[in-house]
Formats: sequence, C-alpha cells, structure tokens
Amino acid sequence: AQPSQPPSNALGGLEGSVAPPSDLTGVQEAGNAVFRWENPEPQEGDIYLWRSVTATSKGELVRTSAAEAVIPAAGSQTCIEVQVARANGRASEPAAVCTG
Repeated sequence: AQPSQPPSNALGGLEGSVAPPSDLTGVQEAGNAVFRWENPEPQEGDIYLWRSVTATSKGELVRTSAAEAVIPAAGSQTCIEVQVARANGRASEPAAVCTG
C-alpha cells in the first residue's frame, strides 16, 4: 500500500499504466510466423518490444516501430509476447499471441 500520491511530474497525464497491445493475430505464412497487433492508445514516440516465447524459454526482446513481427515458424505453433513502450520508458504489460 502506498501512503501518499506519487509526486506529479512535468509529463502530466502519462502517469499510470500503458495500455497493452490489442487485436493480436498470428498466422503461419510460407514457413514464417507473422504477428500483427494494434496500439490502443498510440502516442508520439511509441515503439513495441516483442520476443518469442516457447514452453521452456523466452527470446531476446526486439525493439520495433512497426506493429508486426515475422519470425521463422517453430513447429505447429509459434508464440510471442508484445509490449507497448513509451518514449518516457514506461511499458505496458506483455500481451501474448500464438499462431495455429
């Protein structure tokens, strides 16, 4: 529990959570897994962080300004996690999507 409100800052209005990506889709195309998503509350300077996810491990985070990711398909199902990252360093909760 936090006893007091956090101090307001010059970035007013950016306090609080960043909305995670929405409308995530994943399809297999020609040996690749192609993922697309939407930024529900886009702001200038937003980028995306995504990484592949398997049952046993998570890949390196990839930074991109495009709302899509293409990676080699891993068997019958390929999964990723995507976050929206603000220019001020804040990031959303990860949203997961799988193909198949």
